[in-house]
Amino acid sequence: MSSMGLPDGVRERLLAAGANEDEIDRAGDDEALFTLAGDLVRRRDIAWMAIESVAAAAGTSVEEVERYCLLVGLPAREDMVPAWTVVGLESYGVAAAYAGDAAARAYHRVLAAAAANVAAAATALFLNDVSPRLQASEIPTADALDLVETMVTELIRRTPNGWEWLFRQHLLLSARRGRAEHEADLSRVAIAFVDLTDSTAWAERVSHVDHAAALSRFEDAAWSASSARGVRLVKMIGDEAMLVATDPRDAVEVAAAICTMAGADPGLPPARGAVGYGQVYARGGDYFGTLVNMVARAVKCAKPGHLVVTPDVAVTLVDSDVGLGAREPHTLRGIADPTDLIHIEVPTAP
Repeated sequence: MSSMGLPDGVRERLLAAGANEDEIDRAGDDEALFTLAGDLVRRRDIAWMAIESVAAAAGTSVEEVERYCLLVGLPAREDMVPAWTVVGLESYGVAAAYAGDAAARAYHRVLAAAAANVAAAATALFLNDVSPRLQASEIPTADALDLVETMVTELIRRTPNGWEWLFRQHLLLSARRGRAEHEADLSRVAIAFVDLTDSTAWAERVSHVDHAAALSRFEDAAWSASSARGVRLVKMIGDEAMLVATDPRDAVEVAAAICTMAGADPGLPPARGAVGYGQVYARGGDYFGTLVNMVARAVKCAKPGHLVVTPDVAVTLVDSDVGLGAREPHTLRGIADPTDLIHIEVPTAP
């Protein structure tokens, strides 16, 4: 659809919402019009200030404002920046006063990454789910644009409120885990990775829609299994889940549950996992160190529907119902010495 042939009232509606003629003319189909309508809401009510004024309000220099913008992933060296940058700079200053500049920078990088991930998820929700449904419907373009405006408005209004509740709840959980790790042995935790076998070949066999839906179910399984057992899902890396737990048995139970759920889903390839236990380095909500690298590579040694665990994990499972296999040495990429791993078969879901 050419923008020259817009339905009655659509051009006027977009102009009234803040679009200019060039933006409307570049929108050559309904999808582009929906995107433009969403953008108009996203940039609504943003107060802009000269960067010098922001620096003055925050009691700092223009260079520090630019430094902060780069830290949180926003363009620097702009003449005008959002007025809320003042609040961000004040928040950074408080963190730096309590914990030091380096720690404040690390913390705000995590905040920025979380915001970027939420924003990317919101964009994907619109482009992959909302827009196709609107295009396939019989709704007139003008009415569809009204729906887009309502949806984006509600998203912007409600997400911060939902975020506040989630943040406070997870802050409690994180503090409890932190105390438990400290009481047991500082930074000594169980690390688990669970991934889907032959995922590249699988992705080539299925449609994009089916692939995205199946991965979403895999992520749901990882979140559900982790939350139910008090284990933290650190992150999803494509088709792989990274978990951390204070107790190795909990990590094994969650990894096994995810494999079981994947095995019961006809749209997913089998999952496999690896669990290790030992010293790690925690930073910015993530975990690093030799153990993390080793477990991430050990997952490739597990057969579909199985787990492999390190000897330190196997010791904690001796009195459990878990069937432990033989201890076998494995050569892992980037690790000089052979690594002993014990195989565990995961029960098949009914």
